[in-house]
Amino acid sequence: MKQPSKNTENTIFVEAFYILFFGTLTLLIVRMFLLGDNLAYVWDLTALFLITSLYLVLRLTFAKSMHQDYEKEGTFSIKRLLVRSLLASVIFSALMVIIGAWPIDDFGDIFAVFVGGVIFFALMTALPLLSYRLSKR
Repeated sequence: MKQPSKNTENTIFVEAFYILFFGTLTLLIVRMFLLGDNLAYVWDLTALFLITSLYLVLRLTFAKSMHQDYEKEGTFSIKRLLVRSLLASVIFSALMVIIGAWPIDDFGDIFAVFVGGVIFFALMTALPLLSYRLSKR
């Protein structure tokens, strides 16, 4: 029997990882928001999902590959990065409000949503920039 190539094996592992990653995300969404399970009942899935997400982000950043969507012909597009980061932070903040994770009952809550969006924007901007800077070393 012919052995699969290394590229084929890598593709299979990536596909399997995506199935596990998004499967875990789907389980969390269904159990917490549709079935109404308390966080105490799904803490293990939540911890696994967050650890995996953090590992993936850090690994891609330090592998110097997170910035490739923003690089064309050897130049880094800060404008594209800022637009995508702003769009992602608005969508993230709106999603947090829609699912009820961030209430907007008074001015303090609205300010907290704004601060959360700014923090998300900062991370979405900083990580590709860090990846780009590391790739230039």
